[in-house]
Amino acid sequence: MDESSVSTEFKNIGSEIVKRCNGLPLAAKTLGSLMRNKKKIHEWQAVLKSKTWELKEIQQDVFRPLLLSYHDLSPATKRCLLYCVTFPKDYVYNRNCLIELWMSQDYLNVKESKEKIVVGQNYFDDLVMRSFFQDIEDVQFEYGNIKCKIHDIVHDFLQYLTENECLILDFELDASKRRDVSKDKVYHLTLVHATEGDSLQTCLPNYKKLRTLIAIQSSEYSIGPIFELIVQLKCLRTLDLRGWRGKGCLKEIPETIGELIHLRYLDLSENLGLEELPSALGSLYNLQTLRLVRCVNLKKVDVRRLINLRHLYVEGYWELKLIEGIEKLTDLQRLDQFVVPIIGGDEGNKLEHLKDLNQLQGSLAIRILGNPNMAENAAGIMVNKAHLLELRLEFYSVDEGKHGEIMNGLEPHLDLESLYIWFYKGGAFSYWLSYLHSLRMLILETCTECGVLPPLGKLASL
Repeated sequence: MDESSVSTEFKNIGSEIVKRCNGLPLAAKTLGSLMRNKKKIHEWQAVLKSKTWELKEIQQDVFRPLLLSYHDLSPATKRCLLYCVTFPKDYVYNRNCLIELWMSQDYLNVKESKEKIVVGQNYFDDLVMRSFFQDIEDVQFEYGNIKCKIHDIVHDFLQYLTENECLILDFELDASKRRDVSKDKVYHLTLVHATEGDSLQTCLPNYKKLRTLIAIQSSEYSIGPIFELIVQLKCLRTLDLRGWRGKGCLKEIPETIGELIHLRYLDLSENLGLEELPSALGSLYNLQTLRLVRCVNLKKVDVRRLINLRHLYVEGYWELKLIEGIEKLTDLQRLDQFVVPIIGGDEGNKLEHLKDLNQLQGSLAIRILGNPNMAENAAGIMVNKAHLLELRLEFYSVDEGKHGEIMNGLEPHLDLESLYIWFYKGGAFSYWLSYLHSLRMLILETCTECGVLPPLGKLASL
């Protein structure tokens, strides 16, 4: 068959497939994403003649092209996609966070944690390419990370496929409007506007097989009284208790949390009343991800016994002056912020604690509040971090004569792609800046004492 004949046949089959979309833009977009990698006539014919078009139990016409694209995914990618309906419609997904959630459920079938991140990124990119995700945007101050949403119809479609394994209970809705499902089949439960009243305390014990529990938009009520119910969920792998505020805010975590031995993902972010974490947190030896973003009154975190911790997020507050034992977590892959406090004794983070954390990836902000001792054991602490893409250096309350010495000791790996420098008051920028040939972004802000810019012409990728 000559080239023109082949082109005509593709066009004719394509026209018939377009008719199947019934004028629905989402259907056309989904099918276009499905067909883009199908290069052979028989692959196009298989889509056109698929029995999926004839299914009568499908709830909406647009579900049929979505189902065709869904069936074209690998089994592992299907599991990852279906997990997304654990969150409500219009939820903004963070790619790195989503991959860590998939890891917590053992959906990424490789042994090494580093490889899991790569596999998770591949799954995510595949779902973006197939238009299951939309409204893709970069995440500010997280170089290389992106956020996205899922179309409401896609969300309905995925909920249709999960067969009630994922359930969202909105306690602002009348009980008659909530989905009535078999509680034994629910593995992932999301509570929206949850209360400490009888409704929640009565329903939660019935979901004995939960692997995920998420409570969101619950700022008016206290979760404290129901924590004793949470620790009864012995199969729990993911626990998300973000943002409990108001009069009943989450002020403490009971020691009984140590009983959740299968927990791999714990998010306590934005709990403004939380001042201390229980010692039993160290018993969660399977924990992979710990998120404590904007817990503004938390002053210390002890990670010495969390031997499997790979992702630690503490950005957004300055009071956390000590992450005890972080220097022992040599397999840690993500750390978003590290505060070096004013020297005043042995209590506090030190720059040398970062020296052996050479598996760090993504972005790291180092906030220096005093005059760290740049002794021999603090030299070269960043130069071996080949996987770190972005580094932010912020200088506060540092003696002006110390700025240059500190920056010289923070030389990054040559593969760094993004560098932010704030409030640097040295007379000149460090020599190593001209060596960063992979640098694509450079931001210098309030560097008032530097009269000369670094040699930008040597930065070929800028």
